[in-house]
Amino acid sequence: MHELRYGGILSKGVCSYSTKSDKQRRGIENNIIFRSLNFIKEVDDQQKILASASTESKIEQLIMRISTNEELLYLLALFHYECAKLGFTQNDISSRQMSWKFRLAYLFKLKPINNSFWDLCHLLELSNRKHSLSMKVNDLGLLDPQHFPKEVYQELQTGEFNGIDFKDVETVSFQKPQFTKKV
Repeated sequence: MHELRYGGILSKGVCSYSTKSDKQRRGIENNIIFRSLNFIKEVDDQQKILASASTESKIEQLIMRISTNEELLYLLALFHYECAKLGFTQNDISSRQMSWKFRLAYLFKLKPINNSFWDLCHLLELSNRKHSLSMKVNDLGLLDPQHFPKEVYQELQTGEFNGIDFKDVETVSFQKPQFTKKV
Protein backbone atom coordinates (compact mmCIF):
# COMPACT_ATOMS: atom_id res chain seq x y z
CA MET A 1 0.00 0.00 0.00
CA HIS A 2 1.18 3.47 -0.92
CA GLU A 3 -0.01 6.88 0.06
CA LEU A 4 -1.37 8.78 -2.92
CA ARG A 5 -1.79 12.49 -2.96
CA TYR A 6 -4.79 13.87 -4.89
CA GLY A 7 -5.09 17.63 -4.87
CA GLY A 8 -3.34 17.92 -1.51
CA ILE A 9 -5.38 15.14 0.17
CA LEU A 10 -3.66 11.97 1.27
CA SER A 11 -5.47 8.71 0.74
CA LYS A 12 -4.52 5.09 1.31
CA GLY A 13 -4.78 2.80 -1.67
CA VAL A 14 -2.93 0.55 -4.02
CA CYS A 15 -0.68 2.43 -6.40
CA SER A 16 -0.20 0.47 -9.58
CA TYR A 17 0.38 3.28 -12.06
CA SER A 18 2.47 5.91 -10.34
CA THR A 19 6.22 6.05 -10.33
CA LYS A 20 8.49 8.76 -9.09
CA SER A 21 9.34 9.95 -12.60
CA ASP A 22 5.64 10.13 -13.54
CA LYS A 23 4.93 12.24 -10.48
CA GLN A 24 7.82 14.55 -11.24
CA ARG A 25 6.82 14.83 -14.89
CA ARG A 26 3.19 15.51 -14.08
CA GLY A 27 4.16 18.03 -11.43
CA ILE A 28 6.46 19.98 -13.72
CA GLU A 29 4.51 19.73 -16.99
CA ASN A 30 1.21 20.66 -15.38
CA ASN A 31 2.68 23.49 -13.35
CA ILE A 32 1.25 26.75 -14.69
CA ILE A 33 4.40 28.67 -13.79
CA PHE A 34 6.60 26.21 -15.66
CA ARG A 35 4.33 26.32 -18.74
CA SER A 36 4.22 30.12 -18.62
CA LEU A 37 7.99 30.39 -18.37
CA ASN A 38 8.41 28.01 -21.32
CA PHE A 39 5.99 30.09 -23.37
CA ILE A 40 7.83 33.31 -22.49
CA LYS A 41 11.14 31.70 -23.45
CA GLU A 42 9.71 30.60 -26.82
CA VAL A 43 8.38 34.11 -27.51
CA ASP A 44 11.71 35.68 -26.51
CA ASP A 45 13.59 33.31 -28.81
CA GLN A 46 11.24 34.17 -31.67
CA GLN A 47 11.67 37.91 -31.00
CA LYS A 48 15.47 37.54 -31.04
CA ILE A 49 15.26 35.83 -34.43
CA LEU A 50 12.97 38.58 -35.77
CA ALA A 51 15.18 41.33 -34.35
CA SER A 52 18.21 39.94 -36.15
CA ALA A 53 16.34 39.64 -39.47
CA SER A 54 16.92 42.23 -42.14
CA THR A 55 14.36 44.93 -42.89
CA GLU A 56 13.83 43.50 -46.37
CA SER A 57 12.84 40.11 -45.01
CA LYS A 58 10.51 41.74 -42.47
CA ILE A 59 8.83 43.71 -45.27
CA GLU A 60 8.48 40.56 -47.38
CA GLN A 61 6.80 38.76 -44.47
CA LEU A 62 4.56 41.76 -43.82
CA ILE A 63 3.46 41.99 -47.44
CA MET A 64 2.81 38.26 -47.58
CA ARG A 65 0.68 38.37 -44.41
CA ILE A 66 -1.43 41.43 -45.28
CA SER A 67 -1.80 40.78 -49.01
CA THR A 68 -5.38 39.49 -48.62
CA ASN A 69 -6.65 42.01 -46.06
CA GLU A 70 -8.31 45.08 -47.60
CA GLU A 71 -8.25 47.15 -44.42
CA LEU A 72 -4.55 46.67 -43.79
CA LEU A 73 -3.68 47.38 -47.42
CA TYR A 74 -5.79 50.54 -47.23
CA LEU A 75 -4.10 51.71 -44.01
CA LEU A 76 -0.68 51.07 -45.52
CA ALA A 77 -1.61 53.03 -48.66
CA LEU A 78 -3.00 55.84 -46.49
CA PHE A 79 0.24 55.94 -44.49
CA HIS A 80 2.28 56.15 -47.70
CA TYR A 81 -0.07 58.84 -49.06
CA GLU A 82 0.41 60.99 -45.94
CA CYS A 83 4.18 60.46 -46.19
CA ALA A 84 4.09 61.51 -49.85
CA LYS A 85 2.29 64.73 -48.92
CA LEU A 86 5.33 65.53 -46.75
CA GLY A 87 7.68 64.60 -49.60
CA PHE A 88 8.69 61.32 -47.95
CA THR A 89 8.71 58.86 -50.81
CA GLN A 90 11.21 56.29 -51.97
CA ASN A 91 13.22 58.95 -53.77
CA ASP A 92 15.97 61.10 -52.26
CA ILE A 93 15.75 60.08 -48.63
CA SER A 94 18.62 62.36 -47.65
CA SER A 95 16.55 65.45 -48.53
CA ARG A 96 13.98 64.75 -45.80
CA GLN A 97 14.01 67.46 -43.17
CA MET A 98 12.49 67.94 -39.74
CA SER A 99 9.88 70.71 -39.89
CA TRP A 100 6.79 71.88 -38.05
CA LYS A 101 4.70 70.41 -40.84
CA PHE A 102 6.30 67.01 -40.22
CA ARG A 103 5.80 67.27 -36.45
CA LEU A 104 2.10 68.08 -36.84
CA ALA A 105 1.59 65.34 -39.42
CA TYR A 106 3.49 62.94 -37.17
CA LEU A 107 1.23 63.63 -34.19
CA PHE A 108 -2.14 63.91 -35.93
CA LYS A 109 -1.84 61.69 -38.99
CA LEU A 110 1.15 59.35 -39.23
CA LYS A 111 1.22 58.11 -35.65
CA PRO A 112 -2.53 57.31 -35.45
CA ILE A 113 -2.42 55.50 -38.81
CA ASN A 114 0.70 53.55 -37.75
CA ASN A 115 -0.90 52.61 -34.42
CA SER A 116 -4.15 51.54 -36.11
CA PHE A 117 -2.24 49.44 -38.62
CA TRP A 118 -0.23 47.58 -35.98
CA ASP A 119 -3.18 47.23 -33.58
CA LEU A 120 -5.20 45.60 -36.36
CA CYS A 121 -2.23 43.34 -37.21
CA HIS A 122 -2.05 42.36 -33.55
CA LEU A 123 -5.79 41.64 -33.37
CA LEU A 124 -5.58 39.48 -36.48
CA GLU A 125 -2.52 37.73 -35.00
CA LEU A 126 -0.27 38.88 -37.82
CA SER A 127 2.14 40.66 -35.49
CA ASN A 128 3.29 39.72 -32.00
CA ARG A 129 4.72 43.00 -30.82
CA LYS A 130 4.09 46.72 -30.82
CA HIS A 131 5.79 48.67 -33.60
CA SER A 132 6.33 52.32 -32.89
CA LEU A 133 6.74 55.17 -35.32
CA SER A 134 10.12 56.83 -35.17
CA MET A 135 10.55 60.58 -35.05
CA LYS A 136 13.64 60.27 -37.27
CA VAL A 137 12.77 61.69 -40.68
CA ASN A 138 15.28 59.45 -42.46
CA ASP A 139 13.74 56.26 -41.07
CA LEU A 140 10.16 56.37 -39.80
CA GLY A 141 10.08 52.69 -38.97
CA LEU A 142 8.99 49.53 -40.72
CA LEU A 143 6.16 51.20 -42.68
CA ASP A 144 8.46 53.89 -44.12
CA PRO A 145 8.02 53.96 -47.92
CA GLN A 146 11.78 53.60 -48.44
CA HIS A 147 11.67 50.01 -47.14
CA PHE A 148 9.14 48.74 -49.68
CA PRO A 149 10.12 47.40 -53.11
CA LYS A 150 9.34 49.91 -55.86
CA GLU A 151 6.81 47.60 -57.56
CA VAL A 152 4.90 47.00 -54.32
CA TYR A 153 4.92 50.70 -53.45
CA GLN A 154 3.59 51.69 -56.86
CA GLU A 155 0.94 48.96 -56.83
CA LEU A 156 -0.29 50.13 -53.42
CA GLN A 157 -0.70 53.64 -54.82
CA THR A 158 -3.23 52.33 -57.37
CA GLY A 159 -5.65 51.00 -54.75
CA GLU A 160 -5.27 47.41 -55.92
CA PHE A 161 -2.79 44.82 -54.78
CA ASN A 162 -2.57 41.28 -56.15
CA GLY A 163 -6.12 41.52 -57.44
CA ILE A 164 -7.52 42.88 -54.15
CA ASP A 165 -9.33 46.19 -54.66
CA PHE A 166 -9.17 48.24 -51.47
CA LYS A 167 -10.16 51.68 -52.82
CA ASP A 168 -13.62 51.59 -51.31
CA VAL A 169 -12.71 50.55 -47.76
CA GLU A 170 -14.74 52.64 -45.33
CA THR A 171 -12.76 54.20 -42.52
CA VAL A 172 -13.22 56.94 -39.97
CA SER A 173 -10.81 59.37 -41.56
CA PHE A 174 -11.09 62.83 -43.04
CA GLN A 175 -8.97 62.05 -46.08
CA LYS A 176 -8.65 59.23 -48.55
CA PRO A 177 -5.55 58.55 -50.58
CA GLN A 178 -5.58 59.83 -54.13
CA PHE A 179 -5.09 56.55 -55.93
CA THR A 180 -3.32 56.60 -59.30
CA LYS A 181 -4.46 54.77 -62.41
CA LYS A 182 -3.06 51.29 -62.86
CA VAL A 183 -0.79 51.11 -65.88
